[in-house]
Amino acid sequence: MDTVQQHLRAANGTVIPVIGKTKLAVSHGLHEMEIDGLVSCHVSGVILGLDWLKRHHAVWNFPEEKINLDGRSYKLSYATSGTWCRRVVVQDEVVVPPRSELVLPTLVEYNDLSFRPPVADIIWSTEAAEPVSGLCVSRTLVPPRPDRVPVLVMNVTKQSIALKAGEVISDLHSVQSHEQVQDDDAAMGDESEQPLRALVDALDPYVPDDNREELYRLLREFRGAFSFKENDLGRMSIVGHTIDTSYARPVRQALRRHPPAIIWQ
Repeated sequence: MDTVQQHLRAANGTVIPVIGKTKLAVSHGLHEMEIDGLVSCHVSGVILGLDWLKRHHAVWNFPEEKINLDGRSYKLSYATSGTWCRRVVVQDEVVVPPRSELVLPTLVEYNDLSFRPPVADIIWSTEAAEPVSGLCVSRTLVPPRPDRVPVLVMNVTKQSIALKAGEVISDLHSVQSHEQVQDDDAAMGDESEQPLRALVDALDPYVPDDNREELYRLLREFRGAFSFKENDLGRMSIVGHTIDTSYARPVRQALRRHPPAIIWQ
């Protein structure tokens, strides 16, 4: 493998280090081809570029699910890599001691590459998961870099858990920052005008106009009590609520079955 001074970029503009370039020989029956490609620890599969497809006269036949390369037809098949966009994998072999927490250094693997310019304010987080029996991964915000990404895990078993380099720890998902949520709440002011006006217009025609306007001002003042979108309920800390259970221990009940009449509706 030869060294090369070139970088790839993920869909949000994150620079992906390239460790070198190589020439890969592939064959299908009597047909042999070569793929000149870049090698990176952050890309799990082979991604064919537009220049390679043009060089081999690629013609896509979507109705018959085939592709022609150099005049030969090949059957297409569906990918089985899942729907993940990016994920973190173990960077180096490590052993997690029993009944303990550990911050793992991980690598970010990308399932989609693009040369689009960077997209600002994208924050990525791991998902709570259990990649290995007894090894729990917490939901954690990760820094915007491709390697040495810290991920907190916990071994809840009585035995040590050995992890090999390359094992998948968790998928990454984009999340919103608190400032972005506040901006969305500020924009809700304009979106709430029409629903509130519709409530006032639905009043009985005999209600005087001054009472209508007074009600509209009242609704606008307390519009935070209404839900105008699916995710705008929010939370508050003004009023607290506690339940005194004395010395009773908490219990967990199993889910109750629905009546057949409801299930088969």
